[in-house]
Amino acid sequence: MKEIFDILKRELRNVSKDSSLFLIMLLAPILYAFMYGSIYLNKGEEEVKLALIDNDGTSISRTLTEQFDSTPMIEIIPSSNINDAQEKMYQGEVQGCFYIQSGFEKAILSQKQTNVNLVLNASRFLPSSDLLSTVTKVCLTV
Repeated sequence: MKEIFDILKRELRNVSKDSSLFLIMLLAPILYAFMYGSIYLNKGEEEVKLALIDNDGTSISRTLTEQFDSTPMIEIIPSSNINDAQEKMYQGEVQGCFYIQSGFEKAILSQKQTNVNLVLNASRFLPSSDLLSTVTKVCLTV
């Protein structure tokens, strides 16, 4: 055990004598911890394109679509079907796809559970994360 402490003392002396090593091992992690958050401080995404497939076509689904489009975060790109939206995601034209099933309004008005589907392109974390939070807020509001 004494040998371990002797080695530790020797290495600490060596690190404290070498200024570049001292900066890398001790000061860099501390500075990095404070500076890391500042990278994302003012990095808000705007007008992230979202493909929307509305198979319901009712007033509630149109209200949902209008609410999405009224947020500064989302730009709605209408799609005729899932394959069209999927192709737009593969081409990088949109960052996500939102699908409203037929019977959406009928289920809501009869107080039954209904589902909507959101598919996100997670290759870029910030837009997909912001898109998810905005879509969730709008859906809960509507």
